[in-house]
Amino acid sequence: PPPFGVNNPQYHSNPVTVALAALQALRDTGDEHFLFLRTILELPDDQELLFHCITGCRQVVLWRYTHYSREFVHRLREYMFLLGLQLSHSQSSRTCKFACYTTAAALWKRGWKDDDSNNHSPAPSGPEQELISRLYNHGAYPKIAKSDLFSFIESLFQQNFQEAALFLDCLVSEFGSRSSVSYRLPLEFHKQVHRSFEIQGALNESLRLSMAALSQSINNPTASEQLDAVLKLNITVLGWEFGTSAWNES
Repeated sequence: PPPFGVNNPQYHSNPVTVALAALQALRDTGDEHFLFLRTILELPDDQELLFHCITGCRQVVLWRYTHYSREFVHRLREYMFLLGLQLSHSQSSRTCKFACYTTAAALWKRGWKDDDSNNHSPAPSGPEQELISRLYNHGAYPKIAKSDLFSFIESLFQQNFQEAALFLDCLVSEFGSRSSVSYRLPLEFHKQVHRSFEIQGALNESLRLSMAALSQSINNPTASEQLDAVLKLNITVLGWEFGTSAWNES
C-alpha cells in the first residue's frame, strides 16, 4: 500500500507523519490558495511549522514562477528579507531566519534576467493583491529595484551590520554555486544568471561591500558573531568561480 494510504496504521497514529505528508501534498499540488504564505503571515509560534511554510512557499513560487505577477513576486522577496531581519532578534529562530534570507536570494536569482527585460507582466490577481496589501501591513520595505539592490544592502550595513553580511553571503552563494534550492530549470538558466551577476557589476559590488565590512571589523572592536559573518562573506565572494565552469555538470 502507499506510505500514507488509509490502510497504513502509521497514517493515523503518527501526527508528525500526517503533518509532513500534508505539507508535501500542498507543495506538490502548487498551493493555489497561498496557504503557506497565509500561515507565515500569522507568524506561528511553532518554529518547525514556520520553517516548513517558508521553504514550502519558496519551492512553490519558484516552481510556478510564471503563474504569478511580477509585482507579487517582488513584494514577496522583500517581505521574506524583512521577516528574516525580524527573526534575527530571536536565537531560537535562526534556522527560520536563514530560510527567509535564502528565499529572498532565490527569488532575486529567479527574476534576475526578467528585471532586465521590458516584457509585460500581468497585473496581480485578486488573491495576490490582497496578499500584497497584507505584506505591506507587516512592514515590507519600499520597492527595491535591481539597480538599487546594492545601495540598499550598503545602507543596511549601517543599520544592522551582521544581518547585512549574512544576507549578502546568501545572495552571492545563491548566484555563485550549486544551490540546494530547487528551481526546476535547465542548467543553462544557472549559467546565464551566474554570468550576468559577473558582468553586470553585481559581483564587483559584492566584493566592495565585503571588503569594506572586513576593514570596518578590523579597525573597530567587533562581536565574534559579526566577525564570523564578515569572514564567511569574504570567503564566499573571493571563492567565486569565474566563467562557465562553475555550473559544469560533474
